[in-house]
Amino acid sequence: ANNRNINILLLTLLIVSLSFLAIVYREQKIKGKLNKQLSEQSKELEELNRKKNNLFALVSHDLKSPMNRLFGLVYLLKNNLLVGKEKEEMLNALDKNAIGVNTLLTNLLSWVSFEEGNLSLKAEEINLQNRVQSIIDWIKPSAKLKNVTISKELTEKCFVKIDANSFDLIFRNLLSNAIKFVDGNSVLWNWIAF
Repeated sequence: ANNRNINILLLTLLIVSLSFLAIVYREQKIKGKLNKQLSEQSKELEELNRKKNNLFALVSHDLKSPMNRLFGLVYLLKNNLLVGKEKEEMLNALDKNAIGVNTLLTNLLSWVSFEEGNLSLKAEEINLQNRVQSIIDWIKPSAKLKNVTISKELTEKCFVKIDANSFDLIFRNLLSNAIKFVDGNSVLWNWIAF
């Protein structure tokens, strides 16, 4: 009877021990899966953080030039350095610049949507002459502050099929950088329409 009790006790201890080991093994397996998921999520968060930082850098870069133009125009107007027709032109330029900043912000938000896969490019037929002229008009105050003249040659009725917002963003950025880094007194943009 004692042997039987000892065998039952040993069998019970063995079952309890195996159950305990099975529970520990299962918990370790679950813990390993959770750690793997946490590691993957950590990598995803790092990538999202990198994209966020790139976006902030892009926004800062793209807003700096228009804001400098606004400050320059306000300075000229505030210190009464403009009179008559020149003052009226600068007020119009200030208005266009504010509209341009708003357009730039809209384009940046569109770019973010595109990067997230929520927006696709939309090709549409536009009059390139009008589009280029509106961007030149928008940036003229900045050019004037640096004594830079912007000229263009473009066939009057030049229509192209492109994504207008992308074109605006790229051309505005190219022109802003050209004005920022030009040493001479002129920036010449030659466009030839076929």
